[in-house]
Amino acid sequence: MSRNRRRRGLALVIVFLAIGTAIIVGSCNVDDHLIGPCVHTYMDAVIHVEDVRDRDSGDPVETVFISAATVDARPILLEWLAKEKNASGVGLVGDSLKCTVPCAFGTLGGHWALTLSASGYPEQTVEFDARYAVFHGGCPSWNDDGTNVSLELAQDP
Repeated sequence: MSRNRRRRGLALVIVFLAIGTAIIVGSCNVDDHLIGPCVHTYMDAVIHVEDVRDRDSGDPVETVFISAATVDARPILLEWLAKEKNASGVGLVGDSLKCTVPCAFGTLGGHWALTLSASGYPEQTVEFDARYAVFHGGCPSWNDDGTNVSLELAQDP
């Protein structure tokens, strides 16, 4: 009798493993030879600061410091922006995010407000909308092709 119980127990384990495998495989999608779990990936940063210029002279500003960031009026931790996989040209310096232009960061689309300063420029807030141009749904899914922005700073805002 104990041998039959073991066989039934083993049969149940095999059935549960088969069902689990079917669920996992069923949650994957084949598209352009990609198979993967239902996860979402950001292939690119949502913001690409391509250019920062003096509002009056048009002279380039090569480095800016971001002391605060919001998306749709929600604060964003600068540490997260610095550590994101697709961030480039940015790093934490004290409590600010240093952007060596060009730089890229962020994954949240929406209305952004950045509080910026630079050498010779007081803190000022710039606002813009940033979104991904590409969304690929399915399993896996991803966003790509963030927004390029050019920003202006005033020495006397």
